[in-house]
Amino acid sequence: MSDSTAEATPAPSQSIVTGGIHATLFALALPALLEQLLTFFVGFYDTYLSGQISVAATNAVGLATYVGWLGGMIFRLVGIGAAALVARHWGAGDVAEANRTTNRALALVSVMGVLVSAVLFLAAPLFTDLIGMQGETRGIAIHYLRLDSLCYFFTGFTLVGGAILRASGDTRDADVDLRGRQRVQRLRRL
Repeated sequence: MSDSTAEATPAPSQSIVTGGIHATLFALALPALLEQLLTFFVGFYDTYLSGQISVAATNAVGLATYVGWLGGMIFRLVGIGAAALVARHWGAGDVAEANRTTNRALALVSVMGVLVSAVLFLAAPLFTDLIGMQGETRGIAIHYLRLDSLCYFFTGFTLVGGAILRASGDTRDADVDLRGRQRVQRLRRL
């Protein structure tokens, strides 16, 4: 029985627990921090670009950035929970349960992605009304929010998939996936 457990346990390539607790926690948090930083820069750059167009466009994109942040946070909830469970199973050598948890999380976020896309698409006028947008600014905001909402299925899948990859120790592929998502977002703006 110990032979099958030893075979199922993935061998870590290098331990990060060599220094103090602060250094270890920083090393574990760094990929998620970088993901948040890149997300910030996408919103910041969108706002910068819209500032080159008009004040109305800047206001509209500013609202859309906050709504997009909210949408991303909804998916990160699933990603954090799935990452904790996958890491627990992976660390215990229960790769089959880690795979089941991954499949369930990706199925859940797929359904959530479709629902969040639909809700945000339909609620775009409500968001503009809540903060009193009118005229050209309101039209730009609704158009931008609706266009942005079409990508939430993919965004959710990417965020949860990246969290699960990091939880299983694969930070390199998660970061490559994030860079790919940044490229898709840049292309979407063209």
